[in-house]
Amino acid sequence: MENVYKILVAITILVDSNFLSPTSGKTTEKDISVITSIIEDLGPQYHEIIYRHAKEVNDAKFSTEFWKGLTKKEASRIDYKEMKVEGVVVGVASVLVELESYKGGKEEEVEVDCLIIGSCVINGEEVVRELEVVEGKNKEVSEKVREWLDSGGGLLQTRRKEGDDLIWRQENAKGSRKVLMPELEKIFKD
Repeated sequence: MENVYKILVAITILVDSNFLSPTSGKTTEKDISVITSIIEDLGPQYHEIIYRHAKEVNDAKFSTEFWKGLTKKEASRIDYKEMKVEGVVVGVASVLVELESYKGGKEEEVEVDCLIIGSCVINGEEVVRELEVVEGKNKEVSEKVREWLDSGGGLLQTRRKEGDDLIWRQENAKGSRKVLMPELEKIFKD
């Protein structure tokens, strides 16, 4: 593998694993092994270069400039999971800025029954989580999700954001996608 590819692989692993953080829940033994192998192969002088560039990439994903102008579909491709229950396909995407940061771009057709975009922003000590339901191929599914969020969204403890009919604020700051997806499953199995 050429050096540039090795560096890109190392940067990708570092960003995805939150710099091999054991508390992120994303770091695997293979991640550690690959990073160690790449740095040993390239030489210790590349250690700082790889980490510096990984930090630049990581910082960019928290920048409003990065998200500005992206369509919802483009933004959702960055961190996306799909859930299939009883023939219903719901996409759940995560963005790392306030939802308003990338609104207003051109719209693209959503290819799932419903797309939920969740944002997580840390303001000092406060963790702010919001959800937006984007109309998908199945209007009834999107409406069912909106009704569920209006009723409190189960463990997410949601309420409509003041002044915005399309965004819900989560009162449960720990209500990540790992909490959202099983909760959504329940509404489609009922």
